[in-house]
Order: sequence, then structure tokens, then C-alpha cells
Amino acid sequence: FDSAVIVDTGAGTAVGTGSGAGNVVFDTTLTLSDVGGADDLTITADAGSVTFTGAVALGTNDLTIASSDTATVTAGIGGSTGSLDFTTTTRTDVDGAIALTGAGVVQLDAATISAAGGVTTVAGLIDFDSAVIVDTGAGTAVGTGSGAGNVVFDTTLTLSDVGGAD
Repeated sequence: FDSAVIVDTGAGTAVGTGSGAGNVVFDTTLTLSDVGGADDLTITADAGSVTFTGAVALGTNDLTIASSDTATVTAGIGGSTGSLDFTTTTRTDVDGAIALTGAGVVQLDAATISAAGGVTTVAGLIDFDSAVIVDTGAGTAVGTGSGAGNVVFDTTLTLSDVGGAD
């Protein structure tokens, strides 16, 4: 997608490449509209990759990668009570902060967090399903704020010693 994308169908929307190694790339912004119902988006790239180059705005909607080899978040993802669920085979690169201002849910496979803003919610759930690597070279935020909420590392957490304090 070469231009800004707005999902405002009022229902769930699916984008996919079919089986094989096709890629899904959002070159600029992606907005899941909060007007007119649930504007959830499910992406299937199978053995390909999913890339979010521009900022992603979830609002209260859900963004799901049902299958992908890799996923890359470059400019970050923001929202409130929406949820992210990324199923990747190899890696999820978090190069821009994922910041939900409400009790949203973030579930990532094999996350490599390279953004100091890290992954945050306010009283939501953050669940890392596979090994996590933090390699920002600076302090990194992963947390659910001062209210309820949980951060779950299902396997290993590695703080890289390359480039500074992680």
C-alpha cells in the first residue's frame, strides 16, 4: 500500500497474500477507524513479511497478523483499548514504540525491541510468546502502568550488551 490506508468498513477486514512468500507492506500510515463499528484488520502473509513503515493508529480496534515469517513496526503503533496479536515464524521487529493508552492487549511472537519507548499499555496485558531480545542501546520501557495488568515472558528475555545499557 503506497498511500495512507484507513480501515472504516464497520466490520472485520482481511488482507492476505495467499500461501507462499508474498509480502504485505504499508508504506505510510495505517488507521483503523473508530467510527461505525469494529474496524479490525487481519493480515495473512504466510511465509512472507508484514511491514508497517508509517505510524499505525488502532483506536479501540484489533490488528492481527494471522501468519507471517517476519513483522516490522518502524514508526510505532498507538491506540487505546485495541489489541495487537502478531503471529510470526522468525521475528517481530519493534523499531518504533507500541503504546496503548488504555487496557489494550499486546501479544507478540519472537520480539526484538529496538525502540526505547518499548511496549506499553495502561492496565492491559503484554504477552511475549517466544524469546524476546532488547537491543535499544538505552533504557527500554515494557509495562502496564500503575493499574492492573500483566507482562508475561513465555520463554527467554535477552538484554543485549551491544551499544549501551538495555
